[in-house]
Amino acid sequence: EAALAALRAAVAQVQGPDLSTVDGVVGPSLHRELSRLSGQVQAVAARVLARVEADGRWQGTGARTFGEWAARRVGSSVGAAKRDAELGRALDELPHTAGAVAGGRLPLEHAQILARASGSSEVRRSALRSDDARVNEQALLVRAGREGADEFRRTVQRWAYGVDHAAAEPARRSTSRSHRGRTGWRSRVSSRASTARP
Repeated sequence: EAALAALRAAVAQVQGPDLSTVDGVVGPSLHRELSRLSGQVQAVAARVLARVEADGRWQGTGARTFGEWAARRVGSSVGAAKRDAELGRALDELPHTAGAVAGGRLPLEHAQILARASGSSEVRRSALRSDDARVNEQALLVRAGREGADEFRRTVQRWAYGVDHAAAEPARRSTSRSHRGRTGWRSRVSSRASTARP
């Protein structure tokens, strides 16, 4: 409780200054530091949420899923609540990633990318925990330190397919079917539009 009170006070203090004085010189470093601190706090919140999910008492509230329960509690979307819980579970299983976020060395978005990949199959979770320096958690963190979020997402996608391509196939087929469906829908609309022209 004392730590939360100190955090509230610090946030209030940060909000106090007149931001009209921020310019292109001091703004980038200020934004980077605020983003880093925000990520550290969000990571703690995600780990707390994962513990609430594991506790199970939320099941007595009438909510059908934990995502629905958490979303109502904080006013977020169900998808956002699920991603936060997923991140919290992953950080509990990936100590090097958790430490890097807590120390401000890893952006939260990079941790979210790893969390999504680790939650997609048991084979991938085992690879991350392994001693194999080619595919384990530490290997991906080295890449994370050199790559922006978009590039790192592609790196992790290639890693996920290489480690467990069988798990990637259903998702790939689903994406392909979805794309074909959208293409077919657009084709039907175009066809009707052409027919309707005088």
